[in-house]
Amino acid sequence: MFVPKSALARFTASTQAIPTRLTTLADFGLELTPDGRAVDAHGQPYNFKVHGRDYDANSRRFLALVTVLASLVKVRLIQDCGLIERPVPDSAPRACSILYSPDALTTSDPLMVFAVGSGEPLGVVNKASLVNEGLTIGSLLPIVADAQQNGYKVLILNLYENALVAGQPWPFIPDDFEMDPIPGSDTPDAHLQSVVEVYLATAASRRIHIVTYNDGSRLMLDYLSCLTNATAQTLKDRVQAVAMLAPTHHFDGQYTPSFQRWVQAHSRAWRLTEIPTSAMGAITTDSSHGCDCQLVGAGDNTSGDHLLTLAWPEVLQYLRSRAL
Repeated sequence: MFVPKSALARFTASTQAIPTRLTTLADFGLELTPDGRAVDAHGQPYNFKVHGRDYDANSRRFLALVTVLASLVKVRLIQDCGLIERPVPDSAPRACSILYSPDALTTSDPLMVFAVGSGEPLGVVNKASLVNEGLTIGSLLPIVADAQQNGYKVLILNLYENALVAGQPWPFIPDDFEMDPIPGSDTPDAHLQSVVEVYLATAASRRIHIVTYNDGSRLMLDYLSCLTNATAQTLKDRVQAVAMLAPTHHFDGQYTPSFQRWVQAHSRAWRLTEIPTSAMGAITTDSSHGCDCQLVGAGDNTSGDHLLTLAWPEVLQYLRSRAL
């Protein structure tokens, strides 16, 4: 499992035992600032450091901290943004959950659907950013709040929480743990299908805007392109726009010409670049993604972890322009 490269570069010998039960920030000697940044007992910003050279132990420790922070993200999305939690599959004894606005399925207001890929927990954009830079950069919290202020209802998919470990939904499956797949949500594709059939298929809004991150683009486009899936086609007819950040899909002949034209007409992509903003054209066409692709200048930050934060004003402007 992923451990930040910046942390791997700081291996130091240590005889300190790594706790086996890390379930709260206090267990890590940390607390959360009002702006969502983890700090130590001296108020210094936390940055993940590796203990010794045991990769497995460090990975578990890193993921334990991610799990704690991700649970705080979910709590804030519910408490601060007013979202509600619902099971997927609906009423199943073993289920993961999604979050959405209380009236997301009944209002005719624009509905923004978030599909974050790459194994991220519910509401998280990037695990490393969540740990090292806090909830504002590493999660959807500020993005959801801004979308709501601009008149959107929201729904957040939970694409990678596909199994239970020790009876609890778990997005990271250690090799030596027994996992119990969640029926109807045992893969990202199955999760998407279940959410559409149980929730989005009955949504009243005909102004659905989708925001994908990383391989969320591939999962969403593969689903919408399935001509034999009547539910998918019904959803596609109500999708006004798809904003794809750091997309992973490629138009290499897997989509029909008609669907490629639909993507060209309804989508825009954003990718990070190290090219200075002054040297870039406003829009470049990237045929591998099948739609116009906006290059976002990284400035001093060349990490894709910040792409959503950097591109969000343009993403929101694009989506609002499509809310007819």
